[in-house]
Amino acid sequence: MALRWWGGRTQGGRHSADPGNGLPLVARLAGEELGRASRDKVEIGDRRVAMDRFVELCRGFGVVLDPATDGLDQLVRYVYQPLRDACFLTAKLLEEEVMDHLALGVPLGPAFRQVTDAWLEDFGMLLVGDGNRQRDPGLPSGRIVRRRAIRSQAYPPYSFAPNRVLLLHAERSAAGARSRTAADPRAERQRTLRMHLRRERFDACEIDFMGPGGPEVVRVIFATTMVLRDAVRSRVRKHPTRPFGVSYREVFDRYKAITASLVVESFEAV
Repeated sequence: MALRWWGGRTQGGRHSADPGNGLPLVARLAGEELGRASRDKVEIGDRRVAMDRFVELCRGFGVVLDPATDGLDQLVRYVYQPLRDACFLTAKLLEEEVMDHLALGVPLGPAFRQVTDAWLEDFGMLLVGDGNRQRDPGLPSGRIVRRRAIRSQAYPPYSFAPNRVLLLHAERSAAGARSRTAADPRAERQRTLRMHLRRERFDACEIDFMGPGGPEVVRVIFATTMVLRDAVRSRVRKHPTRPFGVSYREVFDRYKAITASLVVESFEAV
């Protein structure tokens, strides 16, 4: 995975800065993404509605990106900003890893599935730990989740606490990772390398998912990956006769623009 963007750090800010205009690197990247979305006429509808919808999707997994009331701009700027940054960087880096797979000759559909599965397994392992923790008895079983699923929706109407729903998905993904490692010892080395490169990329914007506050950042990364994966799946089911690449491109362009808008909004909150 080649680092397609990189930035030096500044002593005065939380994020790497663009020496050309003094903006933090993540804000510059988000601004560039919004400029590209404008040039390419990416359709996201009402931007405010789209941002609120994404925030609600994340809240459904216990991930909070916005205060419950208006007028708390400073709270957004200093508390929720790193989590919004992580959402945007997740979308951007997921796409870059898909491009890396394409460069190796993997078709787009399998490349997308391999990358999203790897992210969910790898970050799921971070969420649930070493697998020796006893399963929360309050979590719904996989059978209940499947029974409650609605084919036309990205997510089933859970009646369980959002954080428990996220943990259920993390446990299922982590179980897949452990099975893969048991079958092939090389899988663990590959996972370690992937996570090292991802940490470098997030660290370029001073987001350390292994440092203090890391568990909440990992929850954001995991939830954002799920939202993107399931949005692509839902779009493909809605348009089964058109090429996968069209649905993929629509979803990723849309969500990169939405998460970039969240980043820019919180930097503008002063």
